[in-house]
Amino acid sequence: NIVEFGLSLSVAYQRKGYAAEAIAGICDFLFREKKIHRIFGTTDTENLSCIRMCENLNFHREGKLRQNFWDEAM
Repeated sequence: NIVEFGLSLSVAYQRKGYAAEAIAGICDFLFREKKIHRIFGTTDTENLSCIRMCENLNFHREGKLRQNFWDEAM
């Protein structure tokens, strides 16, 4: 079982620990109660705050997706 997460916070709520607290709680629930094997998330490579938060939550960088986003307007 694999779960992917994503998040987006209004600027007014960033850097207050809300995302880290929520993700930590969700991961704990998924691992303990739902017996999920793997949880992953993706972020922009320039979003250093998010990367640092994920690393603080014991997520590990495993790769860099290239040409992974498609936008009809592009």
